[in-house]
Amino acid sequence: MFNKLILFFPLAILVTACGGDAQKAMETVQNLNTMAQSADNATEAINDMQNLRKERVQRGDTLSMPYQELQKFLPEAINGYTMQEPEGGSVEVPGMSYSNAKATYTNPDGAQINVNITDYNNTEMGFTAATAMFALKMKIDDENETAETFQTDNPRISGYKRVGKTDGRSSLSYSIAGRFYIEIDGSQQTGIDAVQAIANKIKMADLAQK
Repeated sequence: MFNKLILFFPLAILVTACGGDAQKAMETVQNLNTMAQSADNATEAINDMQNLRKERVQRGDTLSMPYQELQKFLPEAINGYTMQEPEGGSVEVPGMSYSNAKATYTNPDGAQINVNITDYNNTEMGFTAATAMFALKMKIDDENETAETFQTDNPRISGYKRVGKTDGRSSLSYSIAGRFYIEIDGSQQTGIDAVQAIANKIKMADLAQK
């Protein structure tokens, strides 16, 4: 009986706060439960990625890949889009290093898709923030955009998808093995298909094994 009362009083307070609307109160409880589950998922994901990082440290893998190696993961082209000259660079300072490779793909109509691959192997803050965000169960749908996080078939690869309703931009972002971050952003897009086609050509599963 005491346990039932413990559960009843917070719910009664919540119903009152929702103007006496029991259905709205229950929806609020469900949303809170979802938020709590998302926080648990984020914590679990961070722990998993930290363990992967420890394994890399133990085998002496503590530096980011040379940007020239990262450039090999850039897809050459997709139907209707031509790849421009790729760029890249590496940064190393005490306690932190990262490398980056990027390329722009254009079609005859002037649409562009930018691909950016970053290796945060020796930058703990970078991968922790990305891992936490992608592990959250988040979904947005308003007059400007639809967006949501998602988990791929590979447990080491999670993502975030956005389709703009007013700006003609679509994007996909991926967090891989607590180390790599990929962003694919397209202009003059009516959906996600062209962006997804480029994402499908990136060998993410190979990166997830690094």
